[in-house]
This record gives sequence, structure tokens and C-alpha cells, in this order.
Amino acid sequence: MSLSCFLFASDVSATGPRITKSLLSPNENQIYSYDYPPFTTTDLEMGGMSTEIIDAVLQKINIDATQIIVPLQSMVKFYIHQEQPLAVYGKNLNFNQQQKKHLTFIPIGIMNSQYVFYKPAHKENVSWNGQLSSLAKYTYGASNGELVEEYKKENVKVKYARTHSLLKKLISKEIDFMKMSELNRIWMLDKHFPHEKSGFVVMNNSDKIEPVFIIFNKKHPQSSHIAKIFKKGLAEIVDSGEYLKIIKKYRTQKSKQEQHMQVLSKLLTQVH
Repeated sequence: MSLSCFLFASDVSATGPRITKSLLSPNENQIYSYDYPPFTTTDLEMGGMSTEIIDAVLQKINIDATQIIVPLQSMVKFYIHQEQPLAVYGKNLNFNQQQKKHLTFIPIGIMNSQYVFYKPAHKENVSWNGQLSSLAKYTYGASNGELVEEYKKENVKVKYARTHSLLKKLISKEIDFMKMSELNRIWMLDKHFPHEKSGFVVMNNSDKIEPVFIIFNKKHPQSSHIAKIFKKGLAEIVDSGEYLKIIKKYRTQKSKQEQHMQVLSKLLTQVH
């Protein structure tokens, strides 16, 4: 089966975004992201929170582009190196220093990542004191492609799988804990584990704020120009309130909305 058979495209133009099942796009301005609901997903008409944010900026700066959502994070890394798209989207794609020289990172939001365990599989809570060494007797469930050296250094066993499989492995006690963003955890449990979701517990004090980026490819002929005006357009939708309106659809707690906006504002001041 051809790799392109897995692609789903979100076409963006000045007239507004739309989600389609187009497998190929003639648009030379392509932006790849991986399926990670509710941030980027083909399960939502508008493509998820991050997809909507990127759409809004592209409309503001009047740039035509095509967002393509693929199933795996590893596919996003493949495309930016092999296909030379305009940009990709992601949290931590583990680019090395040489690769970063050819990329421009612009933060467009944040994820609240947390360690999760399945309470019925443990008589006592999985204890976390802020140090991975306290988790040495447990097995960590890592996403495919995730860097795990810090876990192995502390003698934490590691097993790899995709998110849905990792959640099943928590229930079966094949793994003891995994890391998820708060919104992705809520989405996945509501959709796939409605009867077991009350058993999934967040470890105390494990919340970590992680930025998510649109990452422009400097090898694309329009990259430098579009990255520059993209940052300006992002600031404009933040100032106008359009950005906040988008995240309110996905973040219902006012405190989380405020935290999101505060962290984003700080991150944007660090982009040159």
C-alpha cells in the first residue's frame, strides 16, 4: 500500500479552511502534522486546535497552503527531510543540531504534559517525587520515536507503542506509566475507554508545560518570507482576540486559558 494512502489534507485559502480527504495536493506550500487529537486530527471538521490556529494565521497573512495530517510523528520527520515542504507542526520532533540549522521554530501554543498510571493495576499510587530515579522499579510506555535516554539512565524499563496501545498496556499492567498531554488524555479516554477512564490517574506534581511549534523549512524557497509574516500574523490574531476564541473551544477552564496565553506571550518574545 502506498504511503500516500494514509494522508488526509486540510486545505487553507483566503476563503477559509476546509477538511478534505484529498491524498495529493498541487499546492507547493505544504504543512505536515501528525494525528494528535484534539490538537491536529481528521476527526474534527476544523482539524483541531492547532490546525485552526495555523489556518487563522494563514488567512490573516493571505497565504495559500495545505495542511496534511499523517498518522505518525515519524512520517512528519520523513517528509521535512525528503519532500522539502514549507513547514511541519509538532511538539518535540527530536531534530539534531545540524538539522536545526535549516529550520525556523515559531511557537503557536502549549501542551500540559502529565504522567498517567492506571489505578486498578496498582494497590498503591505510583509515587513521583520529581526525580525519575523514584520510578526505577516501573516500566515506562514511550511513544514511537520518543527519546528515552533519561529513563534508561535511571534504570526505568521502556516499552514502545502508539498512544492507544499504551493505554491498553496500562490496563493490562504491561507498562506502569506513560506521558500524555492533558487534552489528549481526556480525548482518548472519552472516545476509547469511557468505562475505564476513571481508573486513569495523573501523578501528583507531574504537570509540565511544553511548547508546540510550526517549524519552517529554510530549504523551501518561500520559507524565510512566510515565516517572517507568519509570526506577525500570529501576533495579530492574539491581539485581536481571535486566538483566545479558538482555544476556548478546547480549553474550558479559565485558569488553563490564562496560563496558555501567558506562556505563549512569553515564548513569542523569545523568537527572533
